[in-house]
Amino acid sequence: MSKLILWGLSALDFYQHGDFASLPTLWLDIAHQEDIAPNAAAVQYLEDRLPWLSKPFHVIVPSRQQKRNLKDVRCHVAEESLWQNCYLRIEQGLFAPSPEIAFLQSNWSRDLAEVIFKGSALCGTYGLTPPFDTVFNRPALTSSERIREALLAHRDIRGCAMTRRAAPWILNNAASPREAALALLMTLPNHLGGYHFARPTLNYSIELTSLARPLSRKEYYVADVCWPAQRLVLEYDSDERHLTSEQLQEDAVKRMALQAMNYRIITVGRLQLNSVSETRKIALSVARILGKPIRFRIGDFDAKHKHLRAAMGLPCWQ
Repeated sequence: MSKLILWGLSALDFYQHGDFASLPTLWLDIAHQEDIAPNAAAVQYLEDRLPWLSKPFHVIVPSRQQKRNLKDVRCHVAEESLWQNCYLRIEQGLFAPSPEIAFLQSNWSRDLAEVIFKGSALCGTYGLTPPFDTVFNRPALTSSERIREALLAHRDIRGCAMTRRAAPWILNNAASPREAALALLMTLPNHLGGYHFARPTLNYSIELTSLARPLSRKEYYVADVCWPAQRLVLEYDSDERHLTSEQLQEDAVKRMALQAMNYRIITVGRLQLNSVSETRKIALSVARILGKPIRFRIGDFDAKHKHLRAAMGLPCWQ
């Protein structure tokens, strides 16, 4: 059976849903291997091993001569920088490039706002369990810094130009898709539909001081979206959690402890984030605390804002 190396979109689909933590990395010289070309048996093997992987399957081949016309398969010729490289071994005979390379490959025809959001998801601490896309916690696949390193090492990959435009805005450490969306709405520039506040730190660890320790049994709290210098925290509350009385009490204690340290906390609910007007109210509160008045420098901000929301899967309720 021939080897299959996932390309771009299919590799990202695997990384988003798959369990990759314990998989080995191997050095492959694909330019001199004749068995890296899809055939019916290899494609069936891929479908059996990863039944949740979206179709069509995108795979890497070393040259045009090894492209095949198969149902539900798209072949992509490897750039020269990928001929000799490290690949993750998913199963026997089944491989994927690094998350950074897969991200570069997938970006050649995407919208900039979507690329930024997808990049922030790749750098987040969550995955999605198929087939229902339930969010689960896990270590981040990569970081914005490693994406920039990949840009330098693989300049021949077609998606580099779009990724280079997106890289300055990609955020690290988002704990959920909607947390990433909230942070990007606040920080992206006006021409991309955001309110262009200073870059926050996501899931920032705040160590409790002597003033706050009497209020809590914890030594620190994690703030969803934080501007540490200005002591501002945005906490996303999905309202999808069915909180017990103990959890509600813990949330109240967290708020009191952080307020004792002069942090100002803005809680953002699911319905607020779904609404354009409510999101603007949140932005006005952030602007007041950060001391940065909102000044739109483009005439079509509302259209850009709605486009950004659509790219991140958010509704545009009024």
